[in-house]
Amino acid sequence: MNERLKQVRKAKKLTQSEFGGLLGVTSGAISLLEKGERSITDQMLLAVCAKFNVSESWLRTGEGEMFVALSDDELERLAIRYNLTKDAKEFVRSFVELESEEMDAVLKFMGKMMSSRSEMEASLEPHNYELEVEIEKARELLRDNATLDMQEQLDKKYNKGGNIG
Repeated sequence: MNERLKQVRKAKKLTQSEFGGLLGVTSGAISLLEKGERSITDQMLLAVCAKFNVSESWLRTGEGEMFVALSDDELERLAIRYNLTKDAKEFVRSFVELESEEMDAVLKFMGKMMSSRSEMEASLEPHNYELEVEIEKARELLRDNATLDMQEQLDKKYNKGGNIG
């Protein structure tokens, strides 16, 4: 079981310090566990399984898959809780099935997208406000000009030489 604990840490690409920090123990404790100098308690085993989505059966016996797949029930609960569309549900399912490196790449890409979106929105907000003000000024000018044009046309039509009609 101690070697499998190390395999989980390596699969997640974590140092002993990072792994221990996520589990609330020191890197020294992780080192002792991985070397087999300390036994893995049930509490630690359950923490590893919960934190890293590891199969308890695999961690105890080495049988089956290291990681637990997202169940349909879990996915459906997420979909209801967060009002996910069919496409969003499939994205979540696909994402959790990725390898660590692939997840990191997707998260990096998403981070860049969100950053770019925020920057774009920030740069557009003042511009849009200024544009709206200019559009409203142009509308007022057009209304004023249209009113003047109509007044002149009425004056020409009805006031030719002071005659009405």
